[in-house]
Amino acid sequence: MKIPLVTRGSQGDVYPYLSVAAELQKRGHAITLSLPQLFEK
Repeated sequence: MKIPLVTRGSQGDVYPYLSVAAELQKRGHAITLSLPQLFEK
């Protein structure tokens, strides 16, 4: 399944999404994660 995740804000907003994305990816899903440009690297 393809799942888009979109979040805005600071590290406290972004890091939980990274954990969710990693778990979903482990379960075989294709993740597209949209974050503030600050977190691009």
